[in-house]
Amino acid sequence: MFLEDKTLSRERLCLRTGLSDATAKREIAYLKRLGILKRIGSDKNGYWLVGN
Repeated sequence: MFLEDKTLSRERLCLRTGLSDATAKREIAYLKRLGILKRIGSDKNGYWLVGN
């Protein structure tokens, strides 16, 4: 999902995947801890960087 839309918000992620907000938040945090996902810029105007 983040490769397709680097500005994807958690709210839109939930709508597209059917995940609850809590699950999406937990999964994003997990991917960030692994270094797979990184937020560049602010929450409002930033984007996701995917990769190691």
